[in-house]
Amino acid sequence: MYGLTPIGNVAPKHSRNIASSRIGIGLEKLDRNLYNPNPCYDPIGELGVKWVRIQSGWCRTESMRGVYDFTWLDSIVNNLILQGVEPWLCLCYGNELYTPAANNKTGSVGRPPISTEEERIAWDCYVTAVVQHYEERIQLFEVWNEPDGAWCWRPEPNAKEYGDFALRTARVIKAVNPQANVLVGSFCVDLAFLYRSMSRELAEITDYVTYHRYVFDVDTGVLEYVRNIRAILDSFDGQHIGIIQGETGTQSEFSTQGALKNAQWTEHRQTKFLLRKILIDLMSDVYFTSWFSTVDIFENIQNDEGELTKDWYGFFGLLGETFDKNNRPLGVYHKKKAYFAMQVLCSLFAGEVHKIHMPVQFECRKNALTGGCDIDLRRADAGFFCQGFESAGGARCFAYWKVENILTVDLDSSATFSFIGQKGNLSLINPYDGTVYAINPDKICMDDGVLTLINMPLKDYPLLITFGDFAELRK
Repeated sequence: MYGLTPIGNVAPKHSRNIASSRIGIGLEKLDRNLYNPNPCYDPIGELGVKWVRIQSGWCRTESMRGVYDFTWLDSIVNNLILQGVEPWLCLCYGNELYTPAANNKTGSVGRPPISTEEERIAWDCYVTAVVQHYEERIQLFEVWNEPDGAWCWRPEPNAKEYGDFALRTARVIKAVNPQANVLVGSFCVDLAFLYRSMSRELAEITDYVTYHRYVFDVDTGVLEYVRNIRAILDSFDGQHIGIIQGETGTQSEFSTQGALKNAQWTEHRQTKFLLRKILIDLMSDVYFTSWFSTVDIFENIQNDEGELTKDWYGFFGLLGETFDKNNRPLGVYHKKKAYFAMQVLCSLFAGEVHKIHMPVQFECRKNALTGGCDIDLRRADAGFFCQGFESAGGARCFAYWKVENILTVDLDSSATFSFIGQKGNLSLINPYDGTVYAINPDKICMDDGVLTLINMPLKDYPLLITFGDFAELRK
């Protein structure tokens, strides 16, 4: 990079060595037994996330009426805890023992137990058993998945139905374990569903609302979206309710399945998407954000079509699946580029890192190395994000990037920043590959408390200018 000298790389941190973090990942769809999770556990711990979302799988746990076999789920939960992460559980889906329509091969997806009193009582008993069984191991229980989507609430989404279902389920959870946290929402379509499903009774018993966001314009509108959620919750006297980004992500290659399908995704583009989405979520007021998912998975939940072959896979994972010559999964996973970028972010933002405002001004100077000028970030249409962060030890970083179309643009430009009143040893970190750079003296100008950094690299993914020891380097 222009005017910079590499001095090392960000050291990864294992989840066991991270006390707290706002970054998580999903290990979803094991309720349908779609892949082998055993090769995932070590990479999850090495990644440095602190939260892992899993799904409870009613139909897999209760295959005989009144008999709950948690053996499969215990293995997942226990292995995650051994890695130093905190599993949180999405309570889902239906069960054909009580709901005849819930007999599809996708694990009774989208068949809520709400039509008869028998279904409702059976669900209550199941939730009671789950919360009791995991009282010492799981504290966050989410009520259903994406109830505002036709694929997860059949025959069609109904906000009032979900609101009533969530309230009943929340009361069961709290009756069993008053200290457990109730998560509702998990919505993915529009904010009106949240408003129509919410009530003061539900708000009073809810600890967190979760939402999912899959959009091509990865960072545009995110901050406003979270503020809108906050305003809706506050209108129901829900000021105490936290907000969690429960799923987000994109694919690493072309696929006809899943969110953001039919686009020319690559590992490089997935990595840029991840960096921008995680950073914008850290800029928002979410309690934590969770990437979907750990590994590439079979995607169809619309109907009973499709076989476990590559043609029916989504490639959201940070671990890539390996396929045989017949395109069938082998359960052998490899780490993608985005895995290492996420590992860098998890290391940098481990512990108590909070947002701060860093006074900064932008300039537009000539850049001899590029034969042109900096991008003028003073323009109202510059399409630019930036945010300051401070660690518990007082070190700071300034994250910044320019918004461009991830699928069509690879930006390589520059910008000049003047920081007011900032002190500390300077460096620049590229989280794409974890390289840490010293800023060459000819790019630094200090004038009576104003620090100007000239022709700093500007990408369409976040770079971090750090003040003090914000990053731990590999030894």
